[in-house]
Amino acid sequence: MIKTIMRSPLIIAFIPLSLGVVYIGVQEGWRYTMIIPFLYILFLILSIILVIVHNKRYPEDKMQLWTLVPYELREEDEGLQYYTYRATRKVYIFFAHALPFSILLYLLI
Repeated sequence: MIKTIMRSPLIIAFIPLSLGVVYIGVQEGWRYTMIIPFLYILFLILSIILVIVHNKRYPEDKMQLWTLVPYELREEDEGLQYYTYRATRKVYIFFAHALPFSILLYLLI
């Protein structure tokens, strides 16, 4: 359960969304905008505690605190390796065409 919560896209999306709230709050002069950095620290401490609890409870399925490889790209067998290869290839091809087009569109508008 802890692993599912910690690897949820909603938790990962929380960080950039709240950074946007801080930026808008600072620009607009909101009163309580400076509380959010303290919430980040609380979130970080809670995340570390949850990972430590999970690793002690399930030593055969440990979670790493700091990893560069997303959880979705864990390759456990040949079938997953193939699906990961196909998906990353399609995304790479999409980004190779979409990013230059997006930059050009942004510069023209």
